[in-house]
Amino acid sequence: MIGFEYSKDLINYNTCCIFLFRKEDYMRLIENENTRGCSPSEMIILVRHGVDVSALSQDLNQPLVEETKSDVRTLGKQMIRFCGKVGVTRVRIGHSNRLRAIQTAAITAEEFFAAHIPTEMYETAGVREIYQGEFIIKDSVCGAVYKPLSDAWSVWQQKLDECELLYRFGDPSFDGGGKARYPELVGRFTKFGEHQGEFSLRLYLLLEELFRKTDSDLQVIVGHQASCSRIQRIFSAASKLKSAEDVAPGQFVRFLEKAGARKTIEPACGIVVKKPDRNLILTVLRMEIEFLKSIVQRGP
Repeated sequence: MIGFEYSKDLINYNTCCIFLFRKEDYMRLIENENTRGCSPSEMIILVRHGVDVSALSQDLNQPLVEETKSDVRTLGKQMIRFCGKVGVTRVRIGHSNRLRAIQTAAITAEEFFAAHIPTEMYETAGVREIYQGEFIIKDSVCGAVYKPLSDAWSVWQQKLDECELLYRFGDPSFDGGGKARYPELVGRFTKFGEHQGEFSLRLYLLLEELFRKTDSDLQVIVGHQASCSRIQRIFSAASKLKSAEDVAPGQFVRFLEKAGARKTIEPACGIVVKKPDRNLILTVLRMEIEFLKSIVQRGP
């Protein structure tokens, strides 16, 4: 007899409907319609790490909870079935240096090894989580949202929407008169985090490296919510371009990328994404890398 498990992921709070399903039948791998008929080298699988232990620490580097590991294995098995459909003969898995991403990648690789699919794992800074600086922990926090970090993320997103690439995570932004634009962040950080320009540069460098490769390997990236979302947007926005000559330096990373489409990837889930035209995206990436290097070196 097969047992059924309850999943919070499938609760629709608007209609108060609760679905029951067999855990192994829950589709953790999203296949986009536009990837049908593509070869392995024309696609990439973006994976968001599994659920990590909910405990606050300076390095924000917690391991996976035990319950999520079976979900990652289910994702791995679904990726293997996908590989069988599209004729994958070799897989390369890139992951960030965060423990939750390393463990997710390792569990996934074990599934590929068990299925006799040659698999290579490597660590990349390109999809590392945004460095959030050094913040003050005033109270012990476990299993709850830490408001200073939540506030900092809200400001970070606001500055991103304003196309400001040099705003550092956690900065209250004092004006000439000593007044903070974001007073909720005052006294919360002893060192501010990285800015959007630095995050964008390492992400674009990774993508440029991936597109330089001409082998037939299926590329899998195990990252975090921000990196997985941005890669989707970059691919989507680049696919809409008719020519790289239509883009001025800095225009893509500051404006056009945000217009790209993306789907939310839940923890321990993945999505198959079609790559844009190789020559076009390489031209755009290299132009934007030079632009980003110039502003990072120049600073605020």
